[in-house]
Amino acid sequence: NDNSKESLINEKNTSRSVAVKRIDAAAFYRDHLLNKRFLITISRKKEQRSLEILFLPEQFYHLIGLHKLTDLPFLSRRSDNIFREILAGKITYQDICKSVHIMEMHDRLIYYKEMLNVLQADSLFFKSVRGRFKGIFSDCVLTRSVNDTAIYSFLFLKQNQDVYFPCSFFTRNEQREYTKEGTRWEIISVIEIVK
Repeated sequence: NDNSKESLINEKNTSRSVAVKRIDAAAFYRDHLLNKRFLITISRKKEQRSLEILFLPEQFYHLIGLHKLTDLPFLSRRSDNIFREILAGKITYQDICKSVHIMEMHDRLIYYKEMLNVLQADSLFFKSVRGRFKGIFSDCVLTRSVNDTAIYSFLFLKQNQDVYFPCSFFTRNEQREYTKEGTRWEIISVIEIVK
């Protein structure tokens, strides 16, 4: 609503503004996830499987929610170029705040570090039965509580050949709603693959 958007805009006057967080989100992705591969070992009953996750530049656009800002023409270009422009400061929070849809992605601007935090052995892993979770087309999802609160982060993955790529990320107050269409696996380990 308009009041929420107005309060969000007013945050730029604080010492820790959302504008800074926006830039931090891109820098965090670059420093901690970009071009990195993670090997996750999962277990269910007596079966074990491993899957590899790869984070690429073009995925930041969708993970942070820029695809929701459909009324901003400058965001309709190649997603990897948009990521680089954000890092260079050519696209700022003030630019994206012009969208009437800005509140649809606001949680991602706050909780973006959970993209890395969810890659832990004590997170929950659900494998899709029908190729989707509540309308999100993905093969699996990792989820965990944010700082032991009732807020849950979700990182959805889609398989392409032998590698999984992140296709969506967000936080919600309800975990079951986004995992009930999948089978639960235990995460045995998560390690970064260094090549």
